[in-house]
Amino acid sequence: MKAGTQISLRTLATDNVDQMVTVANDKRIADTLRDIFPHPCNRSDAEGYILFVMSQNPIMNLGICYDDELVGVCGGNALDDVHKYTAEVGYWLGLDYWGKGIASVAVTQLIEHYFTHTPFIRLQANVFSNNLASERVLIKNGFVKEGIMRKYVYKNGEYLDTPLYALFKEDWSQLTDSRKAY
Repeated sequence: MKAGTQISLRTLATDNVDQMVTVANDKRIADTLRDIFPHPCNRSDAEGYILFVMSQNPIMNLGICYDDELVGVCGGNALDDVHKYTAEVGYWLGLDYWGKGIASVAVTQLIEHYFTHTPFIRLQANVFSNNLASERVLIKNGFVKEGIMRKYVYKNGEYLDTPLYALFKEDWSQLTDSRKAY
């Protein structure tokens, strides 16, 4: 990441539709995500997603901005019933922004958002076993591998294991406090 670069999260708006189509339209991104993520991603797909996000209360999904340019999305889904204090999180970046540390910073900011502005006490994430970069993002942010769900997803003609990672609010608070001590 170049010096002076700003990474931030912001609420998505309808004026982000064209940017989202541009940055999301690569099959290699869709290959790392659930099938609900469209490829190709067209204007209608992006607009529908953004309108859905804008209707959330609380806002669960945020745009990842790199020097004020939308480069991806991070967020999650609130689980329900007996899991109501757990959110499943995920993230994606446009291909040009992979390997620059942007996802790690964005996930740090997402964790802070969730643990300070929502009732969640647990965040969890499943990643495809062939997405080691995404696993590194979670580990850098204090997530702990709880196990591996074998052949849990079927993507692009193959069964993949999915490691399950989790982070608890109290563990995050301790990590945050220990970082402030330095």
